[in-house]
Amino acid sequence: MKVGIIGLGHMGSSLVKGMQNDHVQILGYHYDDQKSVNLSKELDIQVTSNLSEFVQTTDLIILSVRTNIVSSIIDQIKNLAQDKIILSLISGLSIPKMLAMFDHPNQKIVRIMPNLNAEIQMSATGICYTNNFSQLEKDEINSLVQNFGEIYEIPEEQFEIFTILGGVSPAWFFKMINVMQEIGVEHGMNTELAKKVATQAGIGSLTNLMQSKYSPLELMNQVAVPGGVTIESIKVLNEHQFDEIIKKATKKALEKDKKTFSK
Repeated sequence: MKVGIIGLGHMGSSLVKGMQNDHVQILGYHYDDQKSVNLSKELDIQVTSNLSEFVQTTDLIILSVRTNIVSSIIDQIKNLAQDKIILSLISGLSIPKMLAMFDHPNQKIVRIMPNLNAEIQMSATGICYTNNFSQLEKDEINSLVQNFGEIYEIPEEQFEIFTILGGVSPAWFFKMINVMQEIGVEHGMNTELAKKVATQAGIGSLTNLMQSKYSPLELMNQVAVPGGVTIESIKVLNEHQFDEIIKKATKKALEKDKKTFSK
């Protein structure tokens, strides 16, 4: 299967890096000739500026473009792509809306939601399909998407919340590590050491949680014992409604996701 990818920004490039580990045959597209040459060198894949040639020579087309240009891209490829599999990363764009945009009721569409960690094969990726895929086709696509990390086949109505839990939340983790790094520097650590300590604490804690029989709260309470140092910090987080801040951030992201293609 030859995989084409339209959109070679941060997310698209992460997917390319994930697939390269499995020696997948990849063709990229960019409308600008010089940018195509630069991306080809940077990502070590073939990149073309000829959209018609791109569609005709690929079996599966990944859409990883910004929401404001996806309609234009689909208009340009829909008449050539009726026998192709479309794999969409477009946040907020449902399969029924995509089918309407392609104007072809039997278009085979896969919707996925990976995250930036796809480039190191550590993404949590949601996936769902139109109902016209054979099990063999699903198995082949699942095998491809597993290059990005763990995959979770979910009903499409859960995609909005999966987008937040799986796609948005890495930014929260990075923000938290950044604050911890800054605190370390303020107290005399060099930046690299502070980053490593905070990051390793995160890696260890999350790995422990994945392997543990205990819930997140139970593990937290094992650290935040009465009378100890940790519980004093937890009290401050609770006083400032840490849980509510995360819930409000989730609500705001969900609202944005729902509005993207609501018109």
